[in-house]
Amino acid sequence: MDIVRTFATVLALLLLGTLMVGATGCGGGVQDEVPDLSEMSEPDRSAALKQAVCPVSREALGSMGTPVKVTVGNRDVFLCCAGCEAQLRQDPDRYLQALDAAVTE
Repeated sequence: MDIVRTFATVLALLLLGTLMVGATGCGGGVQDEVPDLSEMSEPDRSAALKQAVCPVSREALGSMGTPVKVTVGNRDVFLCCAGCEAQLRQDPDRYLQALDAAVTE
């Protein structure tokens, strides 16, 4: 009976750890994963691959699921997650300049 209880405890801890890693939000994506761009239209997928990184978090686009497309002024920008949108809209010049610099490097 103690072995069953110990096994159940270990299993519960492993499951909890897995859930915690998956719920870390921005900055918690696994860097070695293939970007998840499969749900995007071909033009958006091409643009996201060219952009490559979120201008706010600097995470690889697709590392946290399908990138979020937002329009700032007359420019479409892709973000790693919806949580980055408020920061982008608060200081768009800062993030767009950083994005432009990253794309030209």
